[in-house]
Amino acid sequence: MSKSVKIFLLVLCVLLGSFLHARSQDVEPKLLMSGYLKDMVITDFSLSDSVLWTNLIHNRLNFKWYPNDKFSAFVEFRTQWYTGDYVKIIPGFENQIGAAEDFFDLSWTVVSNEYNVLHAMVDRVYLEYQSNDWNARLGRQRINWGVSMIWNPNDLFNAYSYVDFDYEERPGSDALRIQKFTGFASSVEVAANLADNLGSWVGAAKWAINKGGYDFQVIGGFAKKDVAFGGAWAGNIKRGGLKGEFTYFIPVAGNTKNNAFLGTFSYDYSFKNNLYFNVSYLYNSDGALDLGSGGFIDFYFGELTARDLSPYMHSAFLLSTYPFHPLITGALAIMSFPGNKSLFINPTVTISLLSNLDLSITGQIFYGENMAGDFKSLSRVLYTRLKWSF
Repeated sequence: MSKSVKIFLLVLCVLLGSFLHARSQDVEPKLLMSGYLKDMVITDFSLSDSVLWTNLIHNRLNFKWYPNDKFSAFVEFRTQWYTGDYVKIIPGFENQIGAAEDFFDLSWTVVSNEYNVLHAMVDRVYLEYQSNDWNARLGRQRINWGVSMIWNPNDLFNAYSYVDFDYEERPGSDALRIQKFTGFASSVEVAANLADNLGSWVGAAKWAINKGGYDFQVIGGFAKKDVAFGGAWAGNIKRGGLKGEFTYFIPVAGNTKNNAFLGTFSYDYSFKNNLYFNVSYLYNSDGALDLGSGGFIDFYFGELTARDLSPYMHSAFLLSTYPFHPLITGALAIMSFPGNKSLFINPTVTISLLSNLDLSITGQIFYGENMAGDFKSLSRVLYTRLKWSF
């Protein structure tokens, strides 16, 4: 364990111990635990001459400590055990699953050989203070400023990919966040993460209000060598949800990228028979109109920040879900990229076996141009997952 990690954990322990001794007399300390255990078989049909098999056992433990009515502490652990073809054929596989941009390295590759990779990390560890209209968090946490379901240009701290469906909690940041509630659905918030260079540092503020039944927000600050400012709204039209979100990025501090405007809007609607639709669109002024075979690589493995949510200039999304039975739900998501010969298809079936045991089967198929310029399926992967929650 590095010196920086030890110092980080020591500070949190000292702070935690200090308010444990000052707990309120009328509130009993409470320790809660939750989590899940998942086993997922990954079947990859992308190669023409063989099928790749990989198994992932994914465990998560969440601990919440409430010593009094003002302070609380959260620690969450995540372990992943991969076996199979991906471990054998992907160079540096253990580095890919353990990659993180957090200031403190709280991850460990426990086992790494040609057959197995066992990786563990502290996914969340933060202290929270709540008093009247004030809330503050210190430590590794998720700072989620996005309002849209698929793409979040306002998510300056913790951008995430829709493709990474098995990471429900989404990434976090080593940061300090302070929030002041100013009224009904209104607040002012400032946050900054820890970083050792400007390319990783984010410091920004958000102002949120509610007017006429709509939630509005304005954000601004510095985001990884960009000055960023934008806003978002969320409300309802004819029983459906209408959301919009945009951010403009201006490169500074030696950043050689172009100015970029990212804007997204979505509309979702649920019918009386529980059939659900979501239609979303993303515009990226710095995206490409014709990526060719490189579009597939950028889509799956490209850098993911709030200004790089999609490598394409235009991205469109359609999602439909329907409960065929009280215990069986089907979903179909389609993502297209106008101006490019690219298409992403994502069907899912979820079966509730028990109240805390679910079986899901998810497909991810990406069509695009290959090196010869032909339009064909470049990736076909099936995920069969069993999840036990506790």
